[in-house]
Amino acid sequence: MRSKRRQHVLLFVGLFIAAISLWLILRQVCLSCIGEALIGTDFRYAIPAFVVYFSNISLRASRWSIMCSAPNRRYTDPRFLKILLVSYAVNNILPARLGEFFRIEYNHRLSDMTRGESLAKQLVERLFDMFALAVVFLIALTAVRFDLLWNNQLAEVLISFLVILVILVLLVLTLPRLHTGLLSTWINRWFRQHATLHSIMGRLDEERVAMIAGLRKFEAAAISRISALTALIWGLEAFALYLVCKAVGFELQAGGVMLLLFLSALSTLIPTAPGYLGTYQLSFVIALQPLGISPDTAVAASIIQLIANIGLSTLIGGATYFIPVPRHSKLDNSAPNSD
Repeated sequence: MRSKRRQHVLLFVGLFIAAISLWLILRQVCLSCIGEALIGTDFRYAIPAFVVYFSNISLRASRWSIMCSAPNRRYTDPRFLKILLVSYAVNNILPARLGEFFRIEYNHRLSDMTRGESLAKQLVERLFDMFALAVVFLIALTAVRFDLLWNNQLAEVLISFLVILVILVLLVLTLPRLHTGLLSTWINRWFRQHATLHSIMGRLDEERVAMIAGLRKFEAAAISRISALTALIWGLEAFALYLVCKAVGFELQAGGVMLLLFLSALSTLIPTAPGYLGTYQLSFVIALQPLGISPDTAVAASIIQLIANIGLSTLIGGATYFIPVPRHSKLDNSAPNSD
């Protein structure tokens, strides 16, 4: 009952944020002008953007397969491509990024990893992406006039991002020691006093131990490959965004592309409506308006971006869900390890 209530609260919060964002956008745009901009889309740039986005999903799947690998466990990429595609589709359809929790369960069902270990891998993946966004922001900050960023009322957004980044870093650094902390002791004692929750606590404790073990399994070689893939992924994201802007009829310099990439990525991290409706368009307006791009053109670019990035991944992910793959399929462990 409480779980359903929380889901309803998240849905309400997401729809409320989306409604406010749409209201802020509709106050300053002309719908007919947006339609004209979309009709005039240059497909010489739009189609390559679609190709780049789809290729980027394959890179994300490769990164996820490296994260989930172990010395005695090597998975094939097609399985993780399916996990990523289906999870992205669920994320795009449901509010508040509930697809992240779906991926934990889905990864557990298609592999032999525990949910705790899968959560640990996903936490590291998000941490790499947050560091990449920090680099993107620093590039934007040095390439775009500082007064444009600050006078555009972005201070709250930027400070919130830095606070979240610090919290994630501290969480990952302290998680392996969490089982010895006073808070964990108090929680264990409270659960033991409630017989009906004791079995649940035992299950949660197993997942917690698996999560801590998962965080400790990363090797230096794997971290290097993950870092390289992360840099390539976000570089291609920026290039695809540049192509989308060209398709609508304007060109951004490197700083503008990085600023747009940073804000549009942040807009997908907060609870919002399905398909990031409202917040995604608002992020384009906030990023592009101080650079001289009209809100009408900015919204048109955001719509093409949604179709290329979110719409395409949702359709492919939904179709991929019905493609059967063998469970717990591993590469031949009897073969000598070439690493």
